[in-house]
Amino acid sequence: MGAGLAICIGASVGALSRWGLSLWLSPGGLIPWGTLAANLLGFGLPAWSVPTVTRIGASSIVLGLMAAGAGMQFGHLSQAKALGGSVLLIRHVLTPLVALGLARAFGLSAVQSSILLAFSALPTASSAYVLAARMGYNGGYVAGLVTLSTMLGMASLPFALGLGA
Repeated sequence: MGAGLAICIGASVGALSRWGLSLWLSPGGLIPWGTLAANLLGFGLPAWSVPTVTRIGASSIVLGLMAAGAGMQFGHLSQAKALGGSVLLIRHVLTPLVALGLARAFGLSAVQSSILLAFSALPTASSAYVLAARMGYNGGYVAGLVTLSTMLGMASLPFALGLGA
């Protein structure tokens, strides 16, 4: 799964980049590929660094939301209400319904269905703001969507998990 994630992130950064190699050579482009290469070569973290890296990883959602919150301007959300509403509707209502249909179509067990449904209802990642701002798009608008998506996640996660029950 980690290898697939690194490949998807690296490919999406390259595909969305307006500037070609400049974004590939930024941390957002190098880290997924470097992590994949290190993983395939069998490298691991030194034992002394594990507690620190674990703490940093545990705080990443807070730091990401702080970054998105710093760039958020609610005025940007009024620029494209239909787009924002559509994105949030798809993310928090339609995606869990599609996941439920796929779980039933493939005959997944209750545990597998719950995991699929939980992941389908997660809020938009705060890194979307960083990518949008770095690529020259409307970072304030994306920050607002990330914040609203995080708030809607409080309702969509129980909704999605209730679908599988």
